[in-house]
Amino acid sequence: MYDIYVVILVIMAGLAITDLSIGVSNDAVNFLGAAIGSRTASFKVIVAVASIGVIIGAVFSNGMMEVARKGVLFPQMFLFEELIVIFISVMITDVIMMDTFNSLGLPTSTTVSLVFELLGAAVAISLFKVYQGLPDGGSFQSLIANIGEVDKYINQDKAAVMVTGIFAVVLIAFFVGAIVQWVVRFIFTFRYERKLKYYGGILGGIAFTSIIFFMLLKGAKGTTLLSEETKLWITENTIFLMCIIFVVSFSLSQMIVSFTKINLLKIIVLAGTFSLAMAFAGNDLVNFIGVPLAAFSSYQAWIAAGSPIESLHMSALLETAHTPVLILGGAGMVMVITLCVSKRAKNVLKTAIDLSKYESTDEKHQPNFISRGLVRGAIALSKFTDKITPDSINKEIDCRFERPVIAMPNSKEYEAPAFDMVRASVNVIVPAILISLGTSSTLPLSTTYVTFMVGMGSSLADRAWGRESAVYRVSGVLTVIMGWFATALFAFLAAALFAALVYNYFMLAIIPLLVIGVIIMTSHRMYKRANRREEKRQRLLRTTQDGLSISQVIDDSAQKIAEAFTHATDVYSGVAEGLDKQDRKILKQACKASSELREDIIDLQNSLFYLVKSIDEKGIEASRFYILIIDYLKEINRALSYISNASFEHVDNNHKELKDTRKEALKYISKELCEIFAEIKETFLSKDFSHVREIVDRKKALKKELSLIIEKQISRIRSEELSPKNTNLFFGIILETKDLLSTATHLVELGNQFYVNKKAMPKD
Repeated sequence: MYDIYVVILVIMAGLAITDLSIGVSNDAVNFLGAAIGSRTASFKVIVAVASIGVIIGAVFSNGMMEVARKGVLFPQMFLFEELIVIFISVMITDVIMMDTFNSLGLPTSTTVSLVFELLGAAVAISLFKVYQGLPDGGSFQSLIANIGEVDKYINQDKAAVMVTGIFAVVLIAFFVGAIVQWVVRFIFTFRYERKLKYYGGILGGIAFTSIIFFMLLKGAKGTTLLSEETKLWITENTIFLMCIIFVVSFSLSQMIVSFTKINLLKIIVLAGTFSLAMAFAGNDLVNFIGVPLAAFSSYQAWIAAGSPIESLHMSALLETAHTPVLILGGAGMVMVITLCVSKRAKNVLKTAIDLSKYESTDEKHQPNFISRGLVRGAIALSKFTDKITPDSINKEIDCRFERPVIAMPNSKEYEAPAFDMVRASVNVIVPAILISLGTSSTLPLSTTYVTFMVGMGSSLADRAWGRESAVYRVSGVLTVIMGWFATALFAFLAAALFAALVYNYFMLAIIPLLVIGVIIMTSHRMYKRANRREEKRQRLLRTTQDGLSISQVIDDSAQKIAEAFTHATDVYSGVAEGLDKQDRKILKQACKASSELREDIIDLQNSLFYLVKSIDEKGIEASRFYILIIDYLKEINRALSYISNASFEHVDNNHKELKDTRKEALKYISKELCEIFAEIKETFLSKDFSHVREIVDRKKALKKELSLIIEKQISRIRSEELSPKNTNLFFGIILETKDLLSTATHLVELGNQFYVNKKAMPKD
């Protein structure tokens, strides 16, 4: 009996380590977003500062372990075995949930996950206990009639306060972030260096006071390293302490901006990063290891009591938790290591930063009717405000919110910050103040929700959401918020379901659930294609934003054209083979290759504006060349899309096979066409256009063959009984192939013309 629970505790320890690494990947956006988005320092420096905060916060987190022990349920009402069922169900659910959201790149709240998972699992077990205790032997009707008995097992009042506080902060954080950012930007403008000389002391005083106040309340409140007398003294003398800290911070900040060249905003952002990282580890560590530690405490109490498992209620969990500092420090080290190496952390960070950056990039969130309606409403309100506001005031505001044009270097790759350090300072100061106020009011808040919504509010106020991007940004924010509510719902339902299964089948349910979890997590790691495409898209945008020389345009274009003809070869050869074998799978792959080519062309088109804007003065012809390339590639993709989709639909609808003569004709055409594509690809990669005439001659010969094939098929239609569907498909493929040939050769002729002109120009 003892052995099986030891095994479960070992499993939960493994899940805790996994949850730690996954949770840090999710919550990194809380404390890294401002510093990384503004490029306050190098990534290594930012992570080092955050790591120190994480280690200190982890050591200070002891008191917060009470949430998992008695924050949601009444442990004295549950038997040891029942609590183990609840805890193992919560851990399995949490790992799967967090991994799924990280894979989607969506920041979510580990606090919300833990609370609703505990609620779901505890409610499920409570219902079983109520059902088993019914006097009539148990029926569904009597269970419904006695549903109120669940109150004896669930700490509903505290759970309701936690849930209310977590979700109420969403709107508050957004509007407070927007208002503060607007005021700060109006004062400092985008040319803030000179303004800091006058107002830097006040800004530094407010910033460091709020940050230290935040660390005292959120970092030190739950620790057992400080005596109760010390905590009480801090609480009773908070105002006095804050006044002293403000005076000292004001004086030091004013000295820094007046007598040194140190950027005060960098210090503020890094200090805020440290404090948020410390608060994250100090308060959110319970979300990852609190449940396993509560299970271990339950096991120790059971062993010490020596009571039968059927009769021991877990009143021991009502006692204060005393977690060894070694365990807390070890958990902190796991989080630090994950923070340094996790690619998923960067993925989640990217979502938050992309939604708040200045530049209009290739937005990954699609607009919907809600985002469109909100943007229209905001535009109407803005126009109305402009009408009732005097023109002189509007001009002054516009002047203060006007971003300076920054020249990008052409000599090396450079990625502009997503936002400046003024907004980064707001993004660390405002969350610190809001969370501190919530904590001092005993209202628990989600660090993720506060930091994310402040960041979105400051982006809106800072005019980062322009007419070009607003509808996409709003849609992205709504997607994240809906993900938060989905977290609560799915966490509750999944934990309840898992708890019900484990309660009835125990290890027969635990093992399959663990296997399912491993399968889900493995599938998430295998599904990296979308992320690779996104990285490729962002590299393309960065490259074009940095500026390209003429030779770079040639090299870049040659690579893109070569990739396009690789896709074209895959599509056409796949269509010929798929129609010959009536194979849906091959034809579906051809359609997929066509879609990938279309996405690549869209990426090129999205980068066109930046290329034309940033290319050097000698590159007017290069810009025209790039535009024509995109046009030709779009035409090639249009023909390939028709050919692949029409062929797949034909086979998918179970229409008659093509006649053997038509199959042979398609295989011959595919062979010749793919050879021409290969020659064009090699021509661009080698930049050797000496064989252009041969390619054009092969094109003419193949087009004659296509004309002859059409004439033969017309004769057969008049003399043989052929399927109309087959005929329409075949003629459609042949006609699109002729267009495909013409476009492909026009493209290689264009490359030849541009390359010859380029060789005649002086070297750039």
